[in-house]
Amino acid sequence: MSGASPTRGFVPGDVVPGAQNAPTFTDAADLLLDSTGLQQASGAPGLLLLADGTRYEGRLFGSEGIAQGELVFTTGMCGYQESMTDPSFAGQVLTFTWPLLGNYGILPGISESAGVHPRG
Repeated sequence: MSGASPTRGFVPGDVVPGAQNAPTFTDAADLLLDSTGLQQASGAPGLLLLADGTRYEGRLFGSEGIAQGELVFTTGMCGYQESMTDPSFAGQVLTFTWPLLGNYGILPGISESAGVHPRG
């Protein structure tokens, strides 16, 4: 291994013994760690409406708007940063089932990509 986790970006080859000059890619956490203009939680009323008519009401955080997609879930107790930045969740509404989600913040260098992919 060539060293500790990078302070910015992620370096997939960094964990390969003997790897040199591995490319560094943008990490989604870079924007969160550097940004002073992060969007604040809105707290506005929100609604999750399922195809069978079932309604779940709650409070919004992050982006406000209308989104639709396949509702999927993850039961992991950690790894939310990786799930949010995993391109395989693109276009889906991602639900986390663990109640203490987010209690350890975000870490540089562990995102799966340079952006957040779930639609909701």
